[in-house]
Amino acid sequence: MAIEVRKDLDNRVKSVHDKIRSQLENQSDQQPSQRINYLVNGLTHPVPNNVLDSCYGPNFKIIPVTDPIRELQAIIRDRETSRGDFVFYADRLIRLVVEEGLNQLPYQEQEIVTPTGETYSGLKFLKGNCGVSIVRSGEAMEQGLRDCCRSIRIGKILVQKDEETHEARVVYAKFPDDISSRKVLVM
Repeated sequence: MAIEVRKDLDNRVKSVHDKIRSQLENQSDQQPSQRINYLVNGLTHPVPNNVLDSCYGPNFKIIPVTDPIRELQAIIRDRETSRGDFVFYADRLIRLVVEEGLNQLPYQEQEIVTPTGETYSGLKFLKGNCGVSIVRSGEAMEQGLRDCCRSIRIGKILVQKDEETHEARVVYAKFPDDISSRKVLVM
């Protein structure tokens, strides 16, 4: 069964698809296996940003592996971990990933007055951020994003491989109407 993309989304989906395809075509001459090796090595050994940028583009980020992150990874990979513990620690790791993603979005300075009457110089998100979850994989991150940003708009996209051409194709997409003017966190 296939789900048809709404006609008013066709141009937006095509635009996103074309942008991703052109970025992939403009990447360095490295083989896909080399790019995967950089990614896998980046999870355990630092990979220079210029190498990551040449392979994946400047918006691709790898969270630095800290001892707490390694502990969370060990817990969720342990076959002895109970279901409840798995869910708890996976959600904690997801929240760290979401928060790192939010660090990449734009902020603006703001001055507020505290309950004691003092002025505090802080930050707030610029308006116009949204999330797009990839159906079946990114949906697990939606609650973590909502926990961090209560009113953020979230869209969905389902991409599947065409069995004949082996190319990715968009099967379903539902985006905020004004997604072209928003900063998008893809999950």
